[in-house]
Amino acid sequence: MTDDAAPKDDRALDARLVLSARLGDRAALERLVRRWQPRLTAHARRLLGEAEPARDAVQSAWVEIVRQSIGSIARSGMSLNGSTARRSSAA
Repeated sequence: MTDDAAPKDDRALDARLVLSARLGDRAALERLVRRWQPRLTAHARRLLGEAEPARDAVQSAWVEIVRQSIGSIARSGMSLNGSTARRSSAA
């Protein structure tokens, strides 16, 4: 089954998990990683031809996703783990 053919329920679940993860829900992020890691790694391996570079590429992608999510939380001034996230004046 391709991603385009994913059932609407799966897409809706992913959308809810992404929103929850962006709001700081660590369990939602972990569930997203468990759901998508195998597919992303398989795709990266097809592109890169080797397992280790594929795993590294996918890990780097997840790190960037988390960084961007945290950045969007900080820019919006939303609460993260009970404290108000603010832009660093050093940034």
